[in-house]
Amino acid sequence: MTWSDALAKAESSLIEGNSQNAFCEGFGALEICYRVEARKHGWHSSGKGKSKFEYDKFMELANHLKQKQIISNDEFEIARYLASARNVCVHTYGFEFEPSLKTAEQLLVKIRQLCSKFGISVKDVMTRDVQSAKPDDPIGRFIGQMRKDGISQFPVLENGEVIGTLTEETVFRAWEAGEGILDPKMLVREIMDSTTLPPIEPTALLADVKRCLLTKPALLVWENRKLAGIVTKHDLLKQIEI
Repeated sequence: MTWSDALAKAESSLIEGNSQNAFCEGFGALEICYRVEARKHGWHSSGKGKSKFEYDKFMELANHLKQKQIISNDEFEIARYLASARNVCVHTYGFEFEPSLKTAEQLLVKIRQLCSKFGISVKDVMTRDVQSAKPDDPIGRFIGQMRKDGISQFPVLENGEVIGTLTEETVFRAWEAGEGILDPKMLVREIMDSTTLPPIEPTALLADVKRCLLTKPALLVWENRKLAGIVTKHDLLKQIEI
């Protein structure tokens, strides 16, 4: 299991209302993340055996990453805080403390922040040159791009705001409504879908993208309130190792 898989599992537990599982699974994601990164930078287990406390095992990883300047002092202190919180939730005497859902959510935010610097994010895979349409553009201009370049959707912008989406599906519907005839001079606003593509931040992880694209054709990447890119299924397919 990768750390992003473990983090996704933690967030599912949070949605289900199980705050203790959510936090402990989330911390497990951080452990996986730090172990992988520490090994990349020459870490080897101290070999002190199973009797060593889980807190100490984790802090050994965090210390190594700090010494190698892979994580900052601030990140190290956050990691230490999270390790202490995990010990409060489940410690060696079998006593279990369940944090509130709000606390678990806040802790998961910290975990995600620490892990995100080691993961592939939206900004690493997105297409920056967003091909967009205007509502008064003729659709013929975009059908050619759909056929030639394989572009499946165009966000429709008006005065810098996204007001809809021109997609292959909307073109097909117009084609069907015209009984097999499609006027290329027809305006985008006449056939576009008023539903806009969902937004996502450039720092979001690939795991977030995968979950969203199961039900959506693409995601619009926004940064500082400006359209910075688009992520499609095609962009994601490039990340599959075969």
